[in-house]
Amino acid sequence: MRILYFSPRECQPANSGARLRDYHLVRCLARHADVTYLGFASGEGRDQGSVWRETLPQAGVESILVRRG
Repeated sequence: MRILYFSPRECQPANSGARLRDYHLVRCLARHADVTYLGFASGEGRDQGSVWRETLPQAGVESILVRRG
């Protein structure tokens, strides 16, 4: 099974309630399915393009972040 998890925020760093919830929910889902996390990034501190691909640490989840306009 493949799951696309959409969130209006990035989940890294997991330092607030909503980000912690997103991170742990995606991590639990990844135990049973292939999960792709799609979220909007603030773009702060990033100087390359408008789309980033990352892997969430210790979760094995592909993360796609799109810069919010």
